[in-house]
Amino acid sequence: MYHLVMKYINLLFLGFFVYLFCSCYVPRVYKSNNNLNKDISLMPSKMVIGVQKVSHPGYDDWDEEIYGMGYINSETYEIVIPAQYKIAYSFVGDFALVIKQNGKKCIINKQNEEILNNFNDVVLLKSEYGEEVFALTGNYSGLEFYNSGYGLGPNIRPRSTNYRLYNLTNGKLVIKKQSNVYDKIFDNVTKKIQFVGNYIFYRVLKEEIYEITNEGNLRKIKTEKDEILSKIIKEKDLHYKVNDFHYNDERTFNTHFWYIDTLNINLLLENIPENMQIVEADRGGWRFRDENPVYRIKPINYDTMYPLKKQYILYEVELEFIHGEKREKFVGLFDAFENKWVISPIEKQPGYSFFSTAYDDWITYRENYLYRVKSFYNTSSRKKFERMYQNEKYGTIIYVGSISEEYKEDGEDF
Repeated sequence: MYHLVMKYINLLFLGFFVYLFCSCYVPRVYKSNNNLNKDISLMPSKMVIGVQKVSHPGYDDWDEEIYGMGYINSETYEIVIPAQYKIAYSFVGDFALVIKQNGKKCIINKQNEEILNNFNDVVLLKSEYGEEVFALTGNYSGLEFYNSGYGLGPNIRPRSTNYRLYNLTNGKLVIKKQSNVYDKIFDNVTKKIQFVGNYIFYRVLKEEIYEITNEGNLRKIKTEKDEILSKIIKEKDLHYKVNDFHYNDERTFNTHFWYIDTLNINLLLENIPENMQIVEADRGGWRFRDENPVYRIKPINYDTMYPLKKQYILYEVELEFIHGEKREKFVGLFDAFENKWVISPIEKQPGYSFFSTAYDDWITYRENYLYRVKSFYNTSSRKKFERMYQNEKYGTIIYVGSISEEYKEDGEDF
């Protein structure tokens, strides 16, 4: 009984500090004069920033390296922002999320100037035309007990989240504080925010539609969502595509994908290597009610945050090599715009797939549900790497060649 009471007391103290330090936060935004390094592609880099002595009973003391993160020029590997952060993520336009050594999060620009701070959570969002970068921030307030449902007893979490939307490009708060019950909007923000042309569909409390003005401000409008979608489809001269085949997972696709889909199945079939064929999936009587084939093909980089943006879509294609009774599984990445293989078919590893990243010219081949990567592909240099980079969330790729010579590699042509 004593231990149970102490557990509740400890939770209350923890909750008090959560309330104290979270409820008074108000993000601060600063105008960015971001011209230096503007045209340089920066990539996070892990570097050694010191050495500390480690002691353990029964063992001799040893030296342990201390790591920090900064940014390098992704093409020349030159250090642009020295290592000083605990974690650094990829740039979205000219802005990036970093976590300081003290655990505090902030947004920096390419000059390493602090642009936005004093928030608990954030996600960076680029407008469809790429001219504006927005930051959706969350500040937690209050506290509540909740049961995790796994027999672990009560836990504490914030009671609500105060959301704000900032235009980082012009340094302005464009949607003021809106409170909502605590949720995990940052885990799947595409369900809450979409960019269509010069409009934002913003659904945090209730769905609202804003137009991005020439000054980068947001003007709330009362036009219906379907009316705007129809307008953009007409302006872009988009047409709904009807295929004579099915993607295996197409029932999970965004409904507007069919306006953007560029794959010509006949041109793909012409590019299939000899003695190979596309793997057909189980039809499942409840899924498809026609006789069209169901192929294991999936778009890997269609971004539902921009449902009607003409995108450079790459398609993962599962193939089967047939030689007599011998059958082997392969997988390749096909560019439907230029009708060629971006990554020619390779032997398929169980549980692995191709994934897009935060960089237009980088693809990873990794486990489906983990961040463990087998290969990093640079589609510009046509080089494949296996040691010199690490994978991180938000599609971030981290250069680790600065840590040790053993990580460096010239890359293999593909």
